[in-house]
Amino acid sequence: LECGDISDNGPVTETSRVEIGALSQPLEPDFVIKDRQHTSKAEDNTSESYDTTQSEFEGSPEDLSDIPKVKHYDWTSSKPKLFVRVEDEFKRYATKLPLGSNYLRGCLWSPDGTCLLTNSCDNVFRVFEFPPALTPNPMDYDLELNLMEPDTLPAVLWMREPELIYDYCWFPGMKTTDPITCCFASTSRRTPVHLWDAFTGTLRASYRPFNHMGESIAAQSIAFSTDGQLLYCGFNRFVQVFHVCRPGSQSERRPRLGQKPDQGGIISCLASHQCGARGLYAAGSFSGSVGVYTEPGRQIALVEGPRSGVSQVAFAEPVNAGSSWYLIAGGRVDSQIFVWDGRWMASPLVVLHRRVENYQRFQFGLDATGRYLFTGSQTGVVSIFDFTSPTVGVGEKEPATMFPVSVWRAHLDSCHGLSVHPTLPVVATTSGQKRPSSALPSNGRRKGKPAADLLPSPKRLCERCKSAEPVKAEENIAPNLTPPSSDSESDSASEAQLTEDDAISSAMLVGPQLDRMPLEGCLYRLPIRNELALWAFPKGSREQA
Repeated sequence: LECGDISDNGPVTETSRVEIGALSQPLEPDFVIKDRQHTSKAEDNTSESYDTTQSEFEGSPEDLSDIPKVKHYDWTSSKPKLFVRVEDEFKRYATKLPLGSNYLRGCLWSPDGTCLLTNSCDNVFRVFEFPPALTPNPMDYDLELNLMEPDTLPAVLWMREPELIYDYCWFPGMKTTDPITCCFASTSRRTPVHLWDAFTGTLRASYRPFNHMGESIAAQSIAFSTDGQLLYCGFNRFVQVFHVCRPGSQSERRPRLGQKPDQGGIISCLASHQCGARGLYAAGSFSGSVGVYTEPGRQIALVEGPRSGVSQVAFAEPVNAGSSWYLIAGGRVDSQIFVWDGRWMASPLVVLHRRVENYQRFQFGLDATGRYLFTGSQTGVVSIFDFTSPTVGVGEKEPATMFPVSVWRAHLDSCHGLSVHPTLPVVATTSGQKRPSSALPSNGRRKGKPAADLLPSPKRLCERCKSAEPVKAEENIAPNLTPPSSDSESDSASEAQLTEDDAISSAMLVGPQLDRMPLEGCLYRLPIRNELALWAFPKGSREQA
């Protein structure tokens, strides 16, 4: 894509190809980009040449009107069916990683529901096309009668980032029938913010943030505004705002240099929302605070969320509710999801629970109506919460909580990635987690590294502990679990099974009951499953409006 060349004097001149900066790296030679299969409408548009002037690329609220209207579904009437499971795809281009360590780091549906974007440990973005959404009438597609075999949904695009990926997001007005809108942004360590073309897999543009010393820095989080005109980038105690139609280094810093920031910590996640005529955006930080701002950067609320750091924020616009919007925040190493009412944010309206014991970013998703919230857990269980359900009091000083209305075991491993399809009753989940080398298969460990590398360093042990014998692996297993096989050639020697009853029952615990759960502190020993799964809910679950 050719973007406008921005000069320091201001206006956009005639188009010229954006040069890839020194911090950007092209795809490796072994990466082959397939030709994507498009619908009949998309094929007609690809033959036409398109230009990226400012008026075309900025987008407007009218551009979003072509996205299909959503249907109301009752997600709790029955259990979902596995539409397809993908695992072998994530073993490609991961030869430099130990065996079984290419775990996924999340997934995200495109706004029109035709593509699914995944992120994994090998720093490769994979784009999957969803066949039902590409049919002439996606709403009439029978998902139950067209279940796919495992590993029959290959990726159509691969895009590699040179460093660890921090965050990514789709362009809000993305439509497959309009190739100019098919793009997403990403940020990674020691690189500028990249805008990727989701049709060809090439790099469209780069946005270069600089600090007060003129040094190039990497954004920790990114988010588009609802109209697609602005790109928010989070840093340590400040946010930089880029105009999407102006790649380069020209940006606005909030707060300005020299002003005291109202929100401390690294801005770890961002989200935007359109409230009437004004645009809102929320910023969560690793200090545990969540701030809500209105354009052009005025703070309207600052609340305390998860103490260990906020990993995701989102706005929800519930149907048939008194509040115009809810603010939702989830944290790392924290089983709580905080929900605030936009009308009164002095304290959380309700706190939801899920089982999380590590530093992964556990995603939660909302259906198109804003009524149901989906979230995964480290036990592989997906919980569905209904905001219209009654709340339950936990204590006098504790906020009210809510039980899930439906749960199911999606994966045997940690289910951290989750995204709800915008128009169809389909939920995408991803699994996998970072493990110590002793928990990996024996042929995947590095040579010369001891198997008992989980023991603390001898320098930190007292004299009494130094003389003690090492604890055997069998003694660390929970009492209700069967010890693994002693066969050294088995890859499952370091795995510990968690029964489905224990996994599901832990999703129903709240308050003080969370202190003691099966396999507590050892969930990294669950079976290794680095996979993507699509779950289809029956069409009969559609509510009659």
